[in-house]
Amino acid sequence: STLRNHRHPAPRVGVLNGPVALAFRLLCPTLLAWTVSIIAYGLLLGSIAKSGGQAITSSPALRLVFERLGVSGAQAYLGIALLLMAVTMGFIAAGQVSAARTEESSGRLEHLLVRPLSRRSWFVGRTVLATGVLMVGGVLAGLSTWVGAASDHAGVSFTSMLEAGVNVVPPALVILGVGLLFLGVAPRLSVPVTYAVLVWSLLIEITSGIAVVNHWVLDTSVFHQMAAAPSVHVDWAANLIMVLLGALVALAGVDAFTRRDLKGE
Repeated sequence: STLRNHRHPAPRVGVLNGPVALAFRLLCPTLLAWTVSIIAYGLLLGSIAKSGGQAITSSPALRLVFERLGVSGAQAYLGIALLLMAVTMGFIAAGQVSAARTEESSGRLEHLLVRPLSRRSWFVGRTVLATGVLMVGGVLAGLSTWVGAASDHAGVSFTSMLEAGVNVVPPALVILGVGLLFLGVAPRLSVPVTYAVLVWSLLIEITSGIAVVNHWVLDTSVFHQMAAAPSVHVDWAANLIMVLLGALVALAGVDAFTRRDLKGE
């Protein structure tokens, strides 16, 4: 304590020029981990596409189903395997809702809103950030899977895999929208409800593979609305409906958030 410390480390203020940049800075470690996971998983899926396709079509029943769809081999395998990538994107969406809720419940949001920052700007900024993260994740999923498939000489085109990567994003956007709706209406329920939608959708998909499920129940799964690309063509109309649905419920969440008080745990 007698000798004064003259070291003055320079403050690290990179990527801190606004609330959205702050959120990105706080999420960087998590986003980096998800990015690495998506790329690694995509490379793994693609690198075993040929052998996976052979394993699937070795079953007479499955081979007949995919032959009716006009596909076989690696495309059939990737159509099933990318469902797991869609589930991964769903977890990323739920994580974004959880991060936004934590920013409010921990009290950090109060320090932002006492400044000239509107509630609507903060909420919309977090929504745009989460949407961008999901879109980038989908593109990376398609690209990394194509690289893996190309290394295995699976014969899957770059365009079809890029479309398949984008195809896994709309279900995650619906999950994100539902979470943001509850973040605005009932913030303490936002995280449980978001994960409940994700788990329910996955459970329905698993159950429908081993038992007969009523089509009304199947329609409650966001993953059931997603085409199994690249084994079939991407259903852009269904994807557009999911995107619009996610946007509408998110906008309702924005409106509700501007009308309520901040709530802690």
